[in-house]
Amino acid sequence: MIVAAGVLLVVLAALLVAGFVLAPGGTTEAEFYGLILPNLSARTLVVLGLALGLVIAFGLSLVRSRITRWSQRRKARAAATAADLDTRELDSSSMDVYAPSPEH
Repeated sequence: MIVAAGVLLVVLAALLVAGFVLAPGGTTEAEFYGLILPNLSARTLVVLGLALGLVIAFGLSLVRSRITRWSQRRKARAAATAADLDTRELDSSSMDVYAPSPEH
């Protein structure tokens, strides 16, 4: 069900972008940190906003995947260290049980 909803959202977004690209738009003046960009079409601003949003989303997904991978490696190392310590405890305790008792 979730996959179908995701596909539907992608199709609707594609139709919306196609409508913005194909429809004629008026011009506007944009100011960006003191830089005035005259005669930009509204379509250009929308497509630019969509592209920047996709780049930001892609960057955040890369960061998230790296953090997830780092966390998994850290947990695996901790588990391996714990297993190694358990093995050492078993080895040392088994030596104590079978060691000859000191004679007085």
